[in-house]
Amino acid sequence: MTLHGSIVIHKEHPLAKNTRNFAITPCLQELICFIGMQHTYNGSSVIFRKLLGIEISAKQIERVCAFYGTKLYEMQCRYVFNKKDKKIEANILYVLLDGSFIQIRNSSLKKKGKDFFQGKDSWKEVKLGRTINARHIIKGISKDRNFVSKSDYLFHLGEAEIFLEQLRQLSESYKY
Repeated sequence: MTLHGSIVIHKEHPLAKNTRNFAITPCLQELICFIGMQHTYNGSSVIFRKLLGIEISAKQIERVCAFYGTKLYEMQCRYVFNKKDKKIEANILYVLLDGSFIQIRNSSLKKKGKDFFQGKDSWKEVKLGRTINARHIIKGISKDRNFVSKSDYLFHLGEAEIFLEQLRQLSESYKY
């Protein structure tokens, strides 16, 4: 599948190498993720049909979005766990926490072997952490305003204990 519709090529052809398991070009996969994260999967399917004349099922859009969402989450976990090997000098470390509820649609997330949402739409808290090394705060940009030149973010959808452990590991990557 391409931006121009279906094109049949042999699986050994160089263009077929980067399509992952979806038989969809990387460019179209990126577009699927972009539209899929902004709309419902059914709505995304309608957008593809009306704007590009391509028939992509809502289920296929969900599969691509879930695949890359999982990959991004795994990358984030590796980043946090590997960061502790490189200690960053910090005189003061600010740790900010927040959370927000988002609506989850028929997710396939698992919780201790069971369906997390049991096929129903539900609300789930996304936890967010931000660490700021005081050395990266530039003071006096304007009256009553400072600027943070660098900070690290951590987000998690799921159990608070896992999030807090990842946040602890991130904060321990700084040395005082």
